[in-house]
Amino acid sequence: MDSSTFSALRINFLSSGSVVSFNNTNLITNTGFFAQSLSLKSLQYGGFIMITMDLTTSVYVNFFNENGTADGGPINTHQMNTYLILPNNTLLILQGVPDNNNTWALTVIDVPKYTNRNTEYFNTNIELTFPKINDYLKFSDIKNISINFYDPIKLSDGKLSIYYYQPNGQGKILLRQSTFFTSPTAQCTLDNDDKRVNVTVLDSVLSKSGGNYFIKVDTSFVKDRVYEEPLLGIKENVWKFTIKDSKMQYPIINSISGLLRLNVEGTNKIDELTSNERNDFFNALLGELADVILIPKDRLSKDSKEQVDHDSKDKKLLISIKINEVKSHDEKDVNTTMYDLKNMMANSDQTSIGQGDYTKYLDSTFGFQPKRKCTFSYNNLGHSYFLARLKNKQGHNFVIFKFVLIIFDFVMDILFIRNNINDFPNLYIPSLIFFTLPIASNTILAFLIISKENAKSKFSEWFEKNIKLASVFTILAGADIEILSLLHSNLAGFEVFNAPLSKSAKNKIF
Repeated sequence: MDSSTFSALRINFLSSGSVVSFNNTNLITNTGFFAQSLSLKSLQYGGFIMITMDLTTSVYVNFFNENGTADGGPINTHQMNTYLILPNNTLLILQGVPDNNNTWALTVIDVPKYTNRNTEYFNTNIELTFPKINDYLKFSDIKNISINFYDPIKLSDGKLSIYYYQPNGQGKILLRQSTFFTSPTAQCTLDNDDKRVNVTVLDSVLSKSGGNYFIKVDTSFVKDRVYEEPLLGIKENVWKFTIKDSKMQYPIINSISGLLRLNVEGTNKIDELTSNERNDFFNALLGELADVILIPKDRLSKDSKEQVDHDSKDKKLLISIKINEVKSHDEKDVNTTMYDLKNMMANSDQTSIGQGDYTKYLDSTFGFQPKRKCTFSYNNLGHSYFLARLKNKQGHNFVIFKFVLIIFDFVMDILFIRNNINDFPNLYIPSLIFFTLPIASNTILAFLIISKENAKSKFSEWFEKNIKLASVFTILAGADIEILSLLHSNLAGFEVFNAPLSKSAKNKIF
C-alpha cells in the first residue's frame, strides 16, 4: 500500500440511514512506510484519525484536518492492542509491554480540534448558552434558560433538566426541573430564526439561599430543522453555574398544617400495606417532599392518620402534614415553604413531584391545602355582649356565649364523624348512635315544650308574633335543649327574647 497518500470515501448519513453526501478524500501523510493494516475514523471536532501498522508491527497514529492533510508526522506507539477516544477529546491507547505478558501500559494523546466552533459543551452544534458555564449569578437574574445553536433547529421529544448539587460529591444530586416540549405546563419557545431555544425556569426551582446547579440536555431535545436529525445534547456536570446566596432574612411564622391527597394508585398501594409499611411509606414520602422544597426533613411531619376524601370520586386518601416553624431568620419560613410546595405540585409534570418514588403517588391536582382554622371573633362576641348589657342590664345576656359554644360543639361533632371517624373505625357505629340519639330526644322534647306552652294564651300570643324565630330555635334545640333558654333570656331587652315560658318549661330546659 502506498505509504504517503490514501484515498478515503467520506459518507455523511443520518441516523435513519439516509445518505446526505459522499465524496472522495485524499489523505496525505508526511512520512512514508508500507502499511500492513489501516483503521480510519472521523473525529468529534472535525478531521480524521488513522491507525496504521507496518511490517514490523509498529503502530502509527496520524491526524488529518478536514482537507485530508496530515497534522504533523505520525506518532509511533510501537505496539497497540486497542484504543479509545474519550469525550474530552483524548486518545487512550492500551498497549502490551514487550517481554512481559502480565503488564499493560496506557498512552494518552491529546487529539487536535479541527473546528472554529465552540467545544466547551462537547457539542459543536452549540454556540453559547445562558447562563454560561461556571456563571455566578443572582437568583433574580435567571428567569429563562437559553441555548444558541449554529444552525436552525426544531423542538423534539427530549428534555432539558436542571439539577441541584453540592460540590466535592457531598450530599444528593436533586432534580429541580425537567422540561419536555410537550409538557402541559412547559414554556419552551424558539427565536432568533429558530437558532435559539428558551425554557422558562419555574418559580421555586432555584434557591434564594444560593447553591450549585448543572443543566443536562437530552440528545433528542432538539433536531436539525432541515434534516430533522436529533442533535447531540449536553452531558451532566458540564453546563454548571452557581447562584449567589442572597442573604435573605425570612420572617418567623408559626407552624401550619395542611392536606395532601393521594392519587388512585397511591390510595390502592396504601390499602395493601401493613401498619409498619405505611409508616415507612410516609417517612419516605416526607423525605422526598423535603428534597423537593430544599428544607431539612425534620421540618415536615405527619399530623394524624390518613382519612378518606368523601368529595373525591374514587374515595382517595387525604394525609395531613405539618410544616414546622424555624427560629432563625436565615432559614426558609413556613409561608415560603408552603408556596414552594404548592408551586412544585402545580407543575408536577416538570418537577420531581411527578417522578419521585413516593411523590408520584400524590394527586397534583389537589395540591397542598392548608387546614382551615376554626376561630371565633372574640372581640365581636365581647362587643355584642357589652352592647346587650348596656341596653338591658337585667337580661340574661351571657346566653350569647352559651349559644355560640353549643353551636360550635355541634359542628365539631359533625366534622369529627365526617372526617376523622376512619381513625377509629370500630367507633363508627357507637359514634353515630351517641350523636343521633341526643338530637332525636332533644328535638322531641323541644316540640313537646313548645306545643304545651302554646296551649297558654300569653305564650300563644307571643308565638304568633314571633313564629319564625320560635320555629328556628325549636329546630336548633335538637343540638342542645338549652338553646330554648334564649327565648326567655330578655337578651338586650328585645321583646322577641322575652317569651313567657312557664316555670315547668324552664325546669325542663335546664
